[in-house]
Amino acid sequence: MSVNTLNPLEKVQNFEGKYPKQIWPLFFSEMWERFSFYGMRGMLIYFMVTELMLNDSVANLQYGATQAFVYAFTFIGGLFADKILGYRKSLFWGGILMIAGSLILAIDPKAFFFFGISFTIIGTGFFKPNISTMVGQLYKEGDPRRDAGFSLFYAGINIGALLG
Repeated sequence: MSVNTLNPLEKVQNFEGKYPKQIWPLFFSEMWERFSFYGMRGMLIYFMVTELMLNDSVANLQYGATQAFVYAFTFIGGLFADKILGYRKSLFWGGILMIAGSLILAIDPKAFFFFGISFTIIGTGFFKPNISTMVGQLYKEGDPRRDAGFSLFYAGINIGALLG
């Protein structure tokens, strides 16, 4: 079968070398997401106590609820990807919602805190489960280079987490 008659995914999977070129945007997107996620976690309670004037126990409960909702929404984001939107659209809209959440928080973090955090939670729920799936789809079933691709991708996760 010639390269011109392949579908787009098969064209991606027929790359030469160790990594497909499409892995780099996924690497940097995941690195950015982890930087934002862990950076936000580090400042969230401090912000709620010093700026929103919540007491420590309420801020800790809110922090725990935020983290729980992030991981609960990954289930919903995965379902939407599987049944409705597909992985690429779910990843795209997840990124857009995370950006919107950050912009809402930048406009007036005190007035729009819960609204902005909600956008970030939902966006992360669409983003997290689907980006790893897209890395796996860059390789054909049984391709021995898949492990190297995931190793590179996980390096992006760890770099983003370290910087965050």
